[in-house]
Amino acid sequence: MRRILTAIFLSLSLGALWGQGWDALYHKRLESSSAYLEAQLALKSAEVAYNQVAKPFVPTVSIATSSSAPLSLNSDGTVAGTLVPSIGLQNILGADISLRAPIRASNAGLVMGDPSITVSRSLFEEVAAERLEAEAALLSAKAALKAAEDGVRISLATEILNAMYYKSLLAANEEDLKVLQRVRDATLLDGDILAAAETLHSEVLTLQDAWFSALETKIPDSTARIRSLELSLEAAKRRKSLRFLPYLPNPGLSVTLTYDLTAGNLDWSLALSFSYAPIDNGKAALSVLKREQNPLILAMKIQEARDSLENGIARIKGLLETLELDRKLNDLDIEDAKEDALLLERLYNGGYATEEDLVIAKIDLSVQELEGRKIAFDILIQKLNLANYYDEE
Repeated sequence: MRRILTAIFLSLSLGALWGQGWDALYHKRLESSSAYLEAQLALKSAEVAYNQVAKPFVPTVSIATSSSAPLSLNSDGTVAGTLVPSIGLQNILGADISLRAPIRASNAGLVMGDPSITVSRSLFEEVAAERLEAEAALLSAKAALKAAEDGVRISLATEILNAMYYKSLLAANEEDLKVLQRVRDATLLDGDILAAAETLHSEVLTLQDAWFSALETKIPDSTARIRSLELSLEAAKRRKSLRFLPYLPNPGLSVTLTYDLTAGNLDWSLALSFSYAPIDNGKAALSVLKREQNPLILAMKIQEARDSLENGIARIKGLLETLELDRKLNDLDIEDAKEDALLLERLYNGGYATEEDLVIAKIDLSVQELEGRKIAFDILIQKLNLANYYDEE
């Protein structure tokens, strides 16, 4: 009886959603998943960060007031200040390039100031390591988004398959429990809901060919997460090769060319800036330690991820082998139950068996058939779990 009431409750809880198809249900579940929405946002952030280092020739455009001459309105009614429009290029071999054309505002109107171009760069830049880290973060974000999508897909497919199983369980128990009809009437478990469940189940069976297509390929020896860790390891090795940097000042150098509109001359200037803390309460030593230890830690994480991949695939394949064996044994039990039911039907027709004996035999056959359906559903879910290891770029 507990399983029957569970079937009624599950059918009711999904009934409000069963008027929709798989795609609509799936996307609705995605939009209500905090893990998916968070992964989407993380991916967008990773894409922006990656583009900043991978596409340095895409300019930025900005306009700001001058720090030395902000826009002001004085008590005598005069207006003064400077606006500085600029076009910039960032991370070109570690350097930033900025083109500025100041505009001075006054009561007399707007006056163009002297345009200038500035190239600035820190002495020690780790461009290659930064790009590898950005690429690793992007791969990791993609893997997290795929994991969220897979989680929602498996959860929804499991609900649909369980609903079909419990629907069949309800039908199988109708003959044995007449009171069930009154329970169904009271809970409004109508045929429309059950028909929608069958439609969703059909869609799942149709989609499974696409979901499982990757299973026909070679067993994967890597995933997006492992590739992300490998890129992070390469970046960490590059930073380790320059592990002395935290102990050194990192001066900034900038060269500026300015065209004097009044005199018609081209002026230049060279600037040097730095900040150095010889006593920093151990911050530099900690940075050096991280640079030395990170490659070792990441190498361990890569091996652990590979072991997890291998063990995960082996575990699911073992489960599938067990389920396939259970299905073959259940097929034999179904054949035996069919023979018993057929024999008891003949005996009942001949007056040699009671109706109760015949009903029990039919119930036994129904139970075996239900068990076969449940095994088939479990196989489908485990294949979905296995397909998650076959990620694609």
